[in-house]
Amino acid sequence: MLTFRAGFLVLAVVVAALDAGFWWFTRAQHQTSARVGFLVAFVLLLALLAASAGLVRWEVAAPLGAASTSGLFFVGAASIFSVGIGFLLTAVVEAALVRGMVLDTSPVGWRGGAWLISLSAAVVPAGLFVVGLVALK
Repeated sequence: MLTFRAGFLVLAVVVAALDAGFWWFTRAQHQTSARVGFLVAFVLLLALLAASAGLVRWEVAAPLGAASTSGLFFVGAASIFSVGIGFLLTAVVEAALVRGMVLDTSPVGWRGGAWLISLSAAVVPAGLFVVGLVALK
């Protein structure tokens, strides 16, 4: 069943806009490289995860949103530009959206999916980011 969560979709647009600003800034400074291109593509993947979390059932949306949140925290913390602060702020907003979605829509007895959310939030984005950067060396 397709659901519609406007908060996640708006967040995806904001992340894509921050990503476009980062790309524009690096191109204006003539500092584009394969690593910058990878970072831009990685953040676009995070925006797609956030947009997907806004369209699917909550059982699927929670791990997608958690993975996107931790990826944004990771990129925001690693970024030296002022856009990193924007990524960190969007990660905080998305964390609140994921928490609110799980608390509002999950059944009272739902306890089995916490490991999936934790795993997707902690491992998937950081692992993909590290593998991508190592492959670019």
